[in-house]
Amino acid sequence: MSAASIREYFINHSETTRNQILGNPDSMDTLDDPQDTQQTVLETQETQASVHYELPMQLNSQASTENLLQQLLHMVESLKQELATTRQELADLKRQHQTLDGISPSQTPAATTQPEPARNSTNPWNQPERTASLTQSLFLEKERERKQQQRYVASARMLQPPSPNQGYEHVYIPTKVRLPVGKLRTLLRRLGISNGRIIDIHYPVRNVAGILVHKEFVEDFKATLINRGGQVIEDFDPRKGNTIQDPKYADYTEHQRDQIASYIHQSRLEKSLRHIREPVKFSVARYFYQQNWISKPIFDSIMATRSPIPDEVFRKADNTQPTAEPRSSYTFEFDDEGLLILPEIPDLMESQ
Repeated sequence: MSAASIREYFINHSETTRNQILGNPDSMDTLDDPQDTQQTVLETQETQASVHYELPMQLNSQASTENLLQQLLHMVESLKQELATTRQELADLKRQHQTLDGISPSQTPAATTQPEPARNSTNPWNQPERTASLTQSLFLEKERERKQQQRYVASARMLQPPSPNQGYEHVYIPTKVRLPVGKLRTLLRRLGISNGRIIDIHYPVRNVAGILVHKEFVEDFKATLINRGGQVIEDFDPRKGNTIQDPKYADYTEHQRDQIASYIHQSRLEKSLRHIREPVKFSVARYFYQQNWISKPIFDSIMATRSPIPDEVFRKADNTQPTAEPRSSYTFEFDDEGLLILPEIPDLMESQ
């Protein structure tokens, strides 16, 4: 309610009150009763008091409404400024994305009228061939550093005193499928296990891999594998008859099955010695023979290949993987006392 409206309202009220008090001059004769006149004056005074009471409240209400409108207008202006700032930032981000992806600004609608920055033709990320070359160079450099570090460690190990914990041990781990040995080595390397510590890998049974490592490295190998989410089979014994999964041996006694499992394990170890690098192969063969895991003729034939020439110390062994013979090709016979009659074993050196 404006000030003019309030003024007009007050004038009209005053005029009405005056007419009520004085009345029409032509009708003054009708006010013969003094009590009626007094009653009219009281009513007029009450009306004026009501007007004077309501008018400040209306003025306060009008001021509050104007303040609220001012606050709303200020909020709208603030939101407009924030919206303009957000649009500007979005436009800047679009231009940066176009520059990184090598897209010309003309291919997308411009968010603002500001000029687009020119593409940097010398940026290597805009050149796929150069990017691939840089990536390959970085990879090769890391590979050279890794192999150089491995050579340092291997050379330093040769100049250290013998370890009091001599010997080797198979660590058996579960696998979902029978992975190639090279693939399994790659997976172990990704878990942080050095391939230089892994001497040999074979599969004694389905879904179980045997990792041959030095006894000094056994605990470290297990801890690293478990910390990375892998598992270790602690109670696996490849010389037990329960590892034989061929159904044709199901009717054999437990003692006979244990003998068959021991023979298969021994044959597997003898074949694995052909693929272990020198000079570790000779140390492993000696340990296997001390544990009665390989026969004396096999041990002698391996040690006979040991070369005294120093240049041959770091000669690489044959890295081809052994072709496992099917277990169905074995024919086992037992004597009257239930002892296994060992099949004839071909000369290990002749098969190389």
